[in-house]
Amino acid sequence: MKPNLDSQFRANVLCAGSSAVLLAFAHVHAGLWFLALFALVPFLWRLASVGRRQAAMQGVMLATCFVLATSAGQLATAPVNFVTQLAALNVVFALFGYAINRLSVRLGFNPLLIALIWFPLGLLLAQVVNLGDALLFGQAGPELLLGFGSLAGLLFWSTVVVLINGLILLLARFIKRQLIRRSTRSSSPSRRVHISTEVPPRTAHWGLIPSFRAPPLLF
Repeated sequence: MKPNLDSQFRANVLCAGSSAVLLAFAHVHAGLWFLALFALVPFLWRLASVGRRQAAMQGVMLATCFVLATSAGQLATAPVNFVTQLAALNVVFALFGYAINRLSVRLGFNPLLIALIWFPLGLLLAQVVNLGDALLFGQAGPELLLGFGSLAGLLFWSTVVVLINGLILLLARFIKRQLIRRSTRSSSPSRRVHISTEVPPRTAHWGLIPSFRAPPLLF
């Protein structure tokens, strides 16, 4: 593998893996539910700088790491369920990453459209393998956010979580642009004022302008 491809692969694994770990903690531990509010930021950030194939692979990496972190025990007790969850999440997150990448290239980064893209994919997960809360919280999540107690309420909050992640990334990009602009302004060379010391011939002849070493001379 070439060094450039190797560095890209490591960056993909780092971004997808970090998002998967944060999502896994928010999904398993009820007290860490707030991690889901910014867990997707590394994943979304990386999607804007890769191609369509790598974007789909980003989704596969995230889904695989998430399932291994949350449902690895089912591999021995319920292997069919484990494989079904793994396949479903891989397909959904691959489509999610691909769609966001194409959307960012054509229309720019839009958190609202990203959230709208996730809604039908979350509905697909909920209907097929009962994983509508994959991007939200575990069964012991906060009662305030899970108070709807229905699939529509669960998908609504899941979409809100994706929207918040997109808004956080949008804010981070805005701050980065502002910092770059300030650094560019501070590093730009200051204006230099050039003062001519040459004396016009006629004024020098009439002695109207003094020289640097003596008072004006009148002829």
